[in-house]
Amino acid sequence: MINNRKEYKTQYFIKVALGEVSFHSLQFRDEEQKRIAADSFNTSDLCRYCRVKITRQDQFCITESYWNAIGFLCHVACLKEGKASEEYECQKLDRSCNDCAFFVRNQIVKTSSVGTCRKTDGGYGIVTVKAFPVTSIGHGCFVHRKDVT
Repeated sequence: MINNRKEYKTQYFIKVALGEVSFHSLQFRDEEQKRIAADSFNTSDLCRYCRVKITRQDQFCITESYWNAIGFLCHVACLKEGKASEEYECQKLDRSCNDCAFFVRNQIVKTSSVGTCRKTDGGYGIVTVKAFPVTSIGHGCFVHRKDVT
């Protein structure tokens, strides 16, 4: 019997993704737990980043998608570069102050950062800005911090 999401991921995710066990054969406490488990991972046996099939003989691990934290299998060798590339591309879509080159972080408060924007206030540091990670804002003035040399 699977008791929680973390236990499910660690005990059954790999077996389901590699086709060793059918998802429908797993036992859940209730339908809600089954829905949560189904929504929390992708059952593909392809590497999240290189899209090559993963087998038991490969060195692989579980990674999570940037926005929804959905579990995927990936090769250990693909993890670092693949995750960094996905984060960068998603942050460019988010266009949030948190990842902007003009944002100057002054303080981290729980799930956000407080700082100033050098672009909107002319570099004086007087306009307070709140920035949130993994949040889509869509600011037109956004320039990713990695794009500034």
